[in-house]
Amino acid sequence: MNGPACTIISACPFPIDEKKPGLQPGVFKIPAAKLERQDIEVIVVKSGSYPVYMDHDRGSFVVEEKLETIAMSVVEDLCNAVLAADYLARPAIFWVSGEYTKEEAKEEFHDQIMDAIQKQAEWFRRLVQLADDDWSKTRQHKFITDIQRYAGKALGLQREWLIKPLTVATQECPGCAKDISGKALKCSFCGTIVNIAGWNALQAAQNAATVTPVAKP
Repeated sequence: MNGPACTIISACPFPIDEKKPGLQPGVFKIPAAKLERQDIEVIVVKSGSYPVYMDHDRGSFVVEEKLETIAMSVVEDLCNAVLAADYLARPAIFWVSGEYTKEEAKEEFHDQIMDAIQKQAEWFRRLVQLADDDWSKTRQHKFITDIQRYAGKALGLQREWLIKPLTVATQECPGCAKDISGKALKCSFCGTIVNIAGWNALQAAQNAATVTPVAKP
C-alpha cells in the first residue's frame, strides 16, 4: 500500500514540471506561485506505482511506491538539478505528510513556508550574481537561463539581461544551404529566390509604384 497522501508545497515563482520515467503517474506539474500576493501552490501525491518485469512466462507485476519517496524525489531532484543551490539557498519547495489544500497549508506550515522563501531569496541572489558576471564577460543572452531571469524579476531588479530576446525563425536557402531569415524572399548570400510568390508580389508592387501616369490631352 502507498500509505497516507503527501503534499508538495511550492512558493517558486516559476512553473515546475518534474518527470519520473517509469512511475505512474510520471509527471508532476505545479503552477508558478504568485509571490507578490504571498501565495503558494500545492500538489497532492495520492498514488504511485511502477511495473517490474519478471520473465516471459510471468510477465510484469505492479509495485506501489511509498508516497513519501515520491514526494521527496520530486523536491530533491528539482533542487539538485538547478544552478547554485545548496541546503541554505534553494527553491522554495518542500513536502509534508498528509493531504492539504492551499489555504490549509498556508496556515499549518506558515513558518516552514517563510523559511523556504528566505532560502529561495538567497538562491536568487546567487543566481543574479552569476548572471551579472556572465553578462559582464559576454553580453550575450544565451548565457542567461530562464531561472536567472525569474530570480532577477522576483528580487525586483533592473538588468539588461532580464528581457529575453525574441527568437528569429530561420530557413535554409535551397541554393547555398546557408541559414537566412525566415521572412526573407531572396537569399542575401547567393541571390536565390526562396519565396517566389512573395518575390513576384513585391516586384509587382514596386513596378506599380514606379509607373509614370500618362497625362491626359
